[in-house]
Amino acid sequence: MDQLLEMVLQLQGKTKEEFNQEVIELRKKLLINQDVNSIGDVVSFLMENASSSGEVMNVILLHMAEQEQKIKELEAKVNG
Repeated sequence: MDQLLEMVLQLQGKTKEEFNQEVIELRKKLLINQDVNSIGDVVSFLMENASSSGEVMNVILLHMAEQEQKIKELEAKVNG
């Protein structure tokens, strides 16, 4: 395997040190991409939760408005 690598590096005109440095740089980029993907997943999750929270809040506000209307109607009946 080392012989094959040496042949390819020779054809590419690169030293083993240059190759190793490129490997290190590519690994760093892959880790950064994984981090970016993870951040994207978290943002997506938060956006979905915000949407769901908004829907729940809307239902609660509608229910509160209905209850307030019922209270006003009862007060009007009591106070006649």
